Amino acid sequence: RIASNKEHIGSNEAWHTTFRLAYHLDSQYYGQVRDRISNSELEDVLLKHNIDYYFIWGENQRIPEFLQQKVEVTQGRIPGLKIYHVQ
Repeated sequence: RIASNKEHIGSNEAWHTTFRLAYHLDSQYYGQVRDRISNSELEDVLLKHNIDYYFIWGENQRIPEFLQQKVEVTQGRIPGLKIYHVQ
C-alpha cells in the first residue's frame, strides 16, 4: 500500500508517476495526502489506512518528524524522491 505527497514533477503531478509505479510494483496506490497536513494528521492517516510506503516527491521537501525515524528505502539514490517504509 502506497501513498504520496502532493507535488509536481516536471510537467506531471506526482500522482500519475506514483500510480504507474504502484501498478508495476503490483501494489495498491491510495493517492496523495492533502496539502498542509500536520505531522500528527499525516501519521494518523498513514497508519489508519495501513500504508506501507510513503513517497515524498520534490527536492526540498520537509520530512515529517515521525518519518525521520523510519527507514528511507531509496537512501538518497533517486534525486527528487524519497520513499519511507511506514509500517
